[in-house]
Amino acid sequence: MIKTLGSLCFTYRRSVAGAWIAVWLFGTGPMFAGLDSVAVWPLGLGLILSFELLLVIRYREETALGHIRTVAISRTWATAGRTVAFSGITVAGGFCALLLSADSSVRAVGVAGACTALLAVLFALTLTAAVLAAGTLGAWVGPPVNRRVSSTNRTFFDRLVVSIQCRPVVVMASVGAALAALALPSLDGRPSLVAIMVFLLVALVLIRITGSVVIALTALLTSALSLGATLGVLTLFAQYGWSAPIAADELVVVLAVGFGLSMVFEVFVVCRIKEYVDAGLPTDFAVRRGFARTGTVVARASALIVLGLAWVGFAWDGPVGQICFGLCVAMLLDAVLVRGLLVPARMTLLDGWNWWAPRRTGVSAASTAKGGYAEAPNGDDPTKPAILASTSGTAR
Repeated sequence: MIKTLGSLCFTYRRSVAGAWIAVWLFGTGPMFAGLDSVAVWPLGLGLILSFELLLVIRYREETALGHIRTVAISRTWATAGRTVAFSGITVAGGFCALLLSADSSVRAVGVAGACTALLAVLFALTLTAAVLAAGTLGAWVGPPVNRRVSSTNRTFFDRLVVSIQCRPVVVMASVGAALAALALPSLDGRPSLVAIMVFLLVALVLIRITGSVVIALTALLTSALSLGATLGVLTLFAQYGWSAPIAADELVVVLAVGFGLSMVFEVFVVCRIKEYVDAGLPTDFAVRRGFARTGTVVARASALIVLGLAWVGFAWDGPVGQICFGLCVAMLLDAVLVRGLLVPARMTLLDGWNWWAPRRTGVSAASTAKGGYAEAPNGDDPTKPAILASTSGTAR
């Protein structure tokens, strides 16, 4: 997997450069200066790492099923590729709402973020496919691994979700209380019109992707709680003198980029769970299977992003260091408490209600499969006994 870094850097440089050019062409901010420049590179890093890891890991799963290279690429792009596209659209939609702000620097962040998201999708889907098809990266991603899970050979994330599903109420209450406590110092802030528009636009995109109003609303509430906890932690650090107070404009970048990356991980997880639900697996089993599959992507991407941000944060002083520190806090809270604990507990408790949508919206959870918004089932049939064996013994 380390040898994929060449492809990651290649894609990253082009998406970031394209975003900077777009910011300059739109005239919303000076090129290579201001908040737009600071916002582009951490967002681009996070998106490229996440997209590339999702595609490469899914490609390995397909080759493990015995598919030849071209078939494996085709099946990967029909499933994980679609998830990457919808993730980028979700992030870009959220950043587009920042264009409603009266502050030119905030509008610059909106243009930079939206362009970075769309270009990251474009380059990830095209360049990665080309490299895999050429056989260079395909020979480096490692030999096909046996992804089948039995009751005696479970992955770490499978065991984690099993333990969460045995006591979802306790996990959800404990994690929710912890995040709420961390968010208390940030309760002085009032949501702006721009923030409300960001949430509404992202909600509409999520509803269209998943076909579920419940998934969209709970995802936004969970992310809002996570961002509130991030703001609370930054406030506490400033109050006790452990770090300098973060300026309002720097906080815009932290919250915007943090929200965008959290939505990417949400789409990754939900689309994979929806794939198994469409294949006929009960929701609680689908939740376990989906998290077992996507946990590696989220964990690796989060770890690499935090390491990169921490390195830059220690090397730079001033606004860049503050933004990097804030994003490290946001990523750690989201990856560990939200994605790792709160979301599986939430989806387990909601069970079939996860996929509810009113008929008048014209979108339902079932219609998304027909319209191609959920990942199509692959050869690893989740209803086969080998997989159902790993889900036996779930305590509800």
